[in-house]
Amino acid sequence: NTLIRESLGDKITYDSQVVSYTTDAAHADKLAVTVARGDGSTAIYAGFDLVIGGDGRYSQVRETMTGKPTTTYGDVCNFRILLPNCNVDGTPFDAKYGAGG
Repeated sequence: NTLIRESLGDKITYDSQVVSYTTDAAHADKLAVTVARGDGSTAIYAGFDLVIGGDGRYSQVRETMTGKPTTTYGDVCNFRILLPNCNVDGTPFDAKYGAGG
C-alpha cells in the first residue's frame, strides 16, 4: 500500500465513484469517465484505453459499464481467507510455519 501510494501520488482518487463513461470527444478510440466525488463535485477524466473496476465482487464500475449482472446460484461454496506473511509486529514468521526468518 505504501509503495503504491508513494509512486502514484495524486493519480489515485479516493472517496469517488464512477457514474458514467462515454467515448472521448477528442479521441474516438479512447474513453472518458465521469466521477462523482465525496464532496459533491464531479470530474471528467479522459484519454483512457482501459477502465478497470477494482472495487470488488459487487462492482459499481462494472455495473455502470455493462449493466447489473443476473444472479445465478450453483452447488459450489467458496471460502477465502487472507493470512499475513509476518507477525503482527512485522517480524518474519518462525521457519516452522514456512516463511522462516
